[in-house]
Order: sequence, then structure tokens, then C-alpha cells
Amino acid sequence: MTDKCTVEGLHVRPCKTLANATEYGSPPRPSTKRTGIFSWALTNIKTGKPSRTMFGAKTSTHQKGLIFNFCPWCGADLQASHGGAPSLAGRTLKGQP
Repeated sequence: MTDKCTVEGLHVRPCKTLANATEYGSPPRPSTKRTGIFSWALTNIKTGKPSRTMFGAKTSTHQKGLIFNFCPWCGADLQASHGGAPSLAGRTLKGQP
């Protein structure tokens, strides 16, 4: 584990703090009251291989869960794991205010 999260393809490799705070395996159904930080590991049904790994939280307010766009501890951008490009939101680009 490293000091910062990285995204390799569509898989998030967590930093040490995120890895220690995470419960691995699929989050429980929305009908259960169990909450916490989870790792969503999605599998391609045709090949049986992992297709992407994402991290997020399930709370009493958001029972289906929320996927992290960034790591709450190291601040690394995790949006590339959702299938899109990393976000530029909240960043200052060179030459721009």
C-alpha cells in the first residue's frame, strides 16, 4: 500500500488509510441498516474477471451508497475508476485564476 491512492485502468488501489477503513465485499442491501465504507468490486459476468473497483460509503441517509470521487484521506482523484476522465473541478490550471 502507498501513501496515495492510484487508479490503474478502472481499478482503485487504495492508500493505507482508506484500505484500513474499508470493509471489503459487496455492501449490504439498502434494506439493511449496516453502514460504513465499502469497496465495490464489479465483475464481468461473461468473463468472470473483475471489471472495476470503486470505494464509497453507505449511510443511513444514503442507503444505496455513495461512490467516492476522491479519497477522503489522501485527496487522490478517483473519478477515472467510474469510466470517465479525471475531473478538473476545483483545480487551478496554469495561466488561469
